[in-house]
Amino acid sequence: MKKLLKLVLAVTMLVTLFGCGGNEQKTDEPTETVELTLWHTFTEHDLENLQAICNSFNESQDKVHVTELYQPLDGFEAKVYEAAANGTGPDIVMLQAAAASDYASADLIIDFANYIDVEEYKTRVGEGFYAASTDFPNGGLYGLAVTATAPVFFYNKTMYDQFGLTAPTTWDELYNNAKTIYEGTDGKVCGFCADDLSAVATAFMEQNGIDFVSADKKVDQWNDPKFVEFLKWWQEACLAGYFQVAPTAGDYNSSDMGAAVLASYIGSCAGLNYVKLPEGNELACAPMPQTEGGKPYAISWSRFFIGFKKDQAGHDQSVADFIIYFTKNCTKYVIDYSASAPYADIQATPEYQEYLAGNIALAAVAEQSSYSYGLPNATGVNNVQNALRALMKQVGTGSDITEVLTQAIATSNAALAE
Repeated sequence: MKKLLKLVLAVTMLVTLFGCGGNEQKTDEPTETVELTLWHTFTEHDLENLQAICNSFNESQDKVHVTELYQPLDGFEAKVYEAAANGTGPDIVMLQAAAASDYASADLIIDFANYIDVEEYKTRVGEGFYAASTDFPNGGLYGLAVTATAPVFFYNKTMYDQFGLTAPTTWDELYNNAKTIYEGTDGKVCGFCADDLSAVATAFMEQNGIDFVSADKKVDQWNDPKFVEFLKWWQEACLAGYFQVAPTAGDYNSSDMGAAVLASYIGSCAGLNYVKLPEGNELACAPMPQTEGGKPYAISWSRFFIGFKKDQAGHDQSVADFIIYFTKNCTKYVIDYSASAPYADIQATPEYQEYLAGNIALAAVAEQSSYSYGLPNATGVNNVQNALRALMKQVGTGSDITEVLTQAIATSNAALAE
């Protein structure tokens, strides 16, 4: 995908050199309705709320029309990369801010600093989100915040109570709890899984002073003996049946929880509404486990709007206008998504305050907020995450640790070097 993006950048540079249009932003007024497409992966109530905001925006004016288009979650980011490189992609997507690095380096996405009131945005989101929005080599404002989420520990409290267990605070406690449940149910219930295996691995590394990505943009530090021991620990638990690398009763770990074949998992706080335990079972949430004696660390995920440039009168301004409209009318969307709102004006609404008071997942997020950190917005970080996910899956299914770790490091360093 990166080669395609580099090709697009090379062509753009040639056009600029020969004076055939360049990369100037189009600020003239459109002469006809600007049609925008928003690609997303939402279903159920999240889709309904997204559609409601799009419809409201479309009805509020007659110059821009936004169409939302569902895309399967599996392979979504790769599909966006390919479509963007080929010039056939969407106008707007929602991704982690780090994803914008790849597009920004190829000059494919909109620098919103040219189209919005930057000071107002900075005031609404505060220093942290503003920094994430601009943490790019040239300081461009390439992402506008949508929601903030974080992985937390979901568990079947009724099942835990049955075996006299409490929510784990360390990885060793997690292992022992999972072992107890698996053996206590004669192997009918797996003790633990994770929606994003890279989040688990990254948390362990950072807790033990191992950089997910070093300051010189490499991952050679993954060879640290502590991480190798963690991979052995992970492999042992998976092969014994205490942990699993993927859900078995559906597409998501929430499905396994609902089928009572999984006792706990680490997943986004936004997944709260999708966990439906059998009748009579109580769901509970807790902060992510930590390394005993290590540095407290938990990942914080932020989803950002990214807009792709197009050579159409009024296009880029229209993208910015829609996104700002969305951020000022997203209270119900954020609440139903079970996420934190990055915007002060949304946080201040009575509906949001009431929602915070009754959300067990966000209560767990709040407990770990003082030691929560986002991933660096470096080019290639998404591919590094994918390599780490693949590593955890391969190790969990019995692959040789040294071999697959060496390959993951090589793949990640190559991605970061592009």
